[in-house]
Amino acid sequence: MRTRTASQDASAFTFDFDSRKAIEAAGFFLSRHGKKLNRFHLLKVLYLADRESIRKFHRPICGGEYVSMDYGPVLSRVYDLIKFDKHGAARADSWGHYFENHDFHVLERKAPGRAFLSKADLAILEAVDAKFGHMSFEDLLQYVHTKLPEWKDPSGSSEPIETSSLLKLFGLRPAEILEIGRHALAEREHRRLLTS
Repeated sequence: MRTRTASQDASAFTFDFDSRKAIEAAGFFLSRHGKKLNRFHLLKVLYLADRESIRKFHRPICGGEYVSMDYGPVLSRVYDLIKFDKHGAARADSWGHYFENHDFHVLERKAPGRAFLSKADLAILEAVDAKFGHMSFEDLLQYVHTKLPEWKDPSGSSEPIETSSLLKLFGLRPAEILEIGRHALAEREHRRLLTS
């Protein structure tokens, strides 16, 4: 699954994906589970952590697009990294440098550290791991299918989960969502100018 281009409209925005924080968040969960996690489980706890961060702070930990898939919601870019980053081991900033796929598991090659995760990020990751880290596949699947109203059955495909709809679920008004979108787009433009 490849992600689509983010809209420039502040009411239909996505938060930028932060690959460094995604790598560190994945490393956090792997460090708590013997450096090996079922990829389904890893995708779910990363989504749940981003969801909780958006609920509490109106910003994600990892960001990017979110999609409903048959086994629940996922971070689209992390899904792509797990599925497609087969040759990234040589690049020190790549998913493949830190992790490898083995059957249906993600294994840690090298601990990514915690240079980019904030204390607030770590507190959310710890809370998500405490609540969901030891759930069985069946229990976690049941949870994401029945307790997350943003998940829609995609019938074998994938369906986008709009960032604005998540914020609306958390009780934010349209004007507040628009302001968060404007801020996210301004940050994106600022980063673009810094790197051009």
